[in-house]
Amino acid sequence: MVSQGIYTLANDVVYDQLIALLNSIEIHVSSYFPFVLFLTMTV
Repeated sequence: MVSQGIYTLANDVVYDQLIALLNSIEIHVSSYFPFVLFLTMTV
């Protein structure tokens, strides 16, 4: 289990914005930074 990194929870409404944020962090902070994404789908 990764103890350091970014843990996120998002639903499908904000999924695209979350991916853009994670891509920005990867570019500006580090290309090797662990991300854990929990995605919930709304019906």
